[in-house]
Amino acid sequence: MLGGSLFSISLGMTTALTSILFMYALRFRVVPAIMVTLLAGTLIFTIQGAVIGTIGANPIIVTIGAGAILEGVRSSSRPRSPSDLIFLSLRCGRR
Repeated sequence: MLGGSLFSISLGMTTALTSILFMYALRFRVVPAIMVTLLAGTLIFTIQGAVIGTIGANPIIVTIGAGAILEGVRSSSRPRSPSDLIFLSLRCGRR
């Protein structure tokens, strides 16, 4: 039987969002980027766990909802055109 308490359905979206955050945070060196990424992932799953634990919500519904929210955040953070991508890559390369 499939149960939401065994795994997080939003794991893929969390990975995508924290990967984008890691690439953005690399401008502050590797170790701070790793710390920020781990903190963000922990925060995302802590919020999901708090909603499940305090409200008693269905874990599957919470992870599907969190995945939808994270997909919205991820899609709004991507470049809109190829020139935006070139600008971001040049900007991230500066020290």
